[in-house]
Amino acid sequence: MTVQSIEKHILKLSAQERAKLAGVLLSSLDDIADSETEALWAEESLKRHQDVLKGKATTKPAAMVFKKARSRVR
Repeated sequence: MTVQSIEKHILKLSAQERAKLAGVLLSSLDDIADSETEALWAEESLKRHQDVLKGKATTKPAAMVFKKARSRVR
């Protein structure tokens, strides 16, 4: 199974399931050095930026995202 096929399956999960999985995956990275973590996040942010530029992903204003998050916490 490739990373791409795993990603395809993961993106079909609900937001709650993806968030839980993200937490598990992030916890599994605790053993790597901070510099390596920063490099991985930089790589991911560049990938996401490219996805936006290519029209594969969309963005939302931060105010909207925070408003929605606050409504879910209350």
